[in-house]
Amino acid sequence: MRVSAHGRGLVIVAAPLLVTATAALVPAAGASAVTAPAAPVRSFQPRGVLNDVAAISARSAWAVGRTGVCRPATLIAHWNGRAWKLMRAPVSARAGWLNSVAVTSAHNAWAVGFSGTLNVQRPLILRWNGKVWTHVARLTGGGLLSGVAATSAHNAWAVGSTGSGKTLILRWNGKTWKRLPKPSLSNDFLAGVAATSARNAWAVGETGGGKTLILHWNGTSWARVPSPSLAGDNFLAGVAASSPRNAWAVGETIGGKAEILHWTGMSWTEVASPVSGAQLAQVTAMSAGSAWAVGATSGLTGAVACAGNSSPADIAGRLIATEPGRLIAAGPKTVILRWNGSQWQRESSPDPASKNALLGVAATSARNAWAVGATGNVFGATAKALILRWRGHTWQ
Repeated sequence: MRVSAHGRGLVIVAAPLLVTATAALVPAAGASAVTAPAAPVRSFQPRGVLNDVAAISARSAWAVGRTGVCRPATLIAHWNGRAWKLMRAPVSARAGWLNSVAVTSAHNAWAVGFSGTLNVQRPLILRWNGKVWTHVARLTGGGLLSGVAATSAHNAWAVGSTGSGKTLILRWNGKTWKRLPKPSLSNDFLAGVAATSARNAWAVGETGGGKTLILHWNGTSWARVPSPSLAGDNFLAGVAASSPRNAWAVGETIGGKAEILHWTGMSWTEVASPVSGAQLAQVTAMSAGSAWAVGATSGLTGAVACAGNSSPADIAGRLIATEPGRLIAAGPKTVILRWNGSQWQRESSPDPASKNALLGVAATSARNAWAVGATGNVFGATAKALILRWRGHTWQ
């Protein structure tokens, strides 16, 4: 689940980000990671919500999220091939919320979100160097980061929103994070980012007018690309790409209809969903003939009132848009869709509790995939992390 601070929602961030278009962000010292005792896969269910997952093999995966809501604490877990283990963030980043994670090797991973509380947020970037997680960048001003993607130790992207409600795009060049120019947009929000190389990247979200927003990086600059929008308000929550000619974006309309868009190298087109009433939170693509998308039948959006905030703040699973006052529905079920090269099909997926939601998905092969989210009320303090695994036959 991610926090939303975009157009129709009530803005819950304060001052604008005070970073120039070319200013390098100052590295900050990190702290050692502390590992909790190993636990069997089936018994690993810490309190909190896992928002995203990334993997490099069947033996290594990362999942990130948060515990708590109004005063959240960052949550990081690692799969070592045998068990999931909790890993602590640096001391300076333990109060916060992690939205997205990306990994390129055993020695290079990124996690982004915000530090602070639901009422006062600052963009947060953490890096794994093979031994510890460190707080690598301190950004002044308010805002949050909702998506991160990396293709190597020298190329990564992070996207989100500034405290003033404008799109935010940062790039890692191997030494520093820099804010890059992008199309002139206001009251818009970027929720996800994907990249296949230093010359090809996509960022998706929503415009202030309730239409899908897709930006493309061609190696030189970011530009907006035309994208379909279904009737009513639309929001794209996740994006994935396997090549310059194959990319997917998923989300929903405000009426609760799943939205799936496909890029084949020429244009973005709408693709039919096998589930009419669903909110899709994330997608992963291994090739033109293989992809996964996850979400829930309902319940990924809601409103939360925190002390010190005069109005309830809209928060949303993977930044899926919501109208003010729209509350979580009862009994959401997990949704997992699979692309077989010609159509999307719904796969059977576990629902271990009365309320379940999937927010992130990653795959490394046809026999290894992960999906993460939460059971219980995803906006409540008692939610528990949910991890599902695909090993070629069924999700468990």
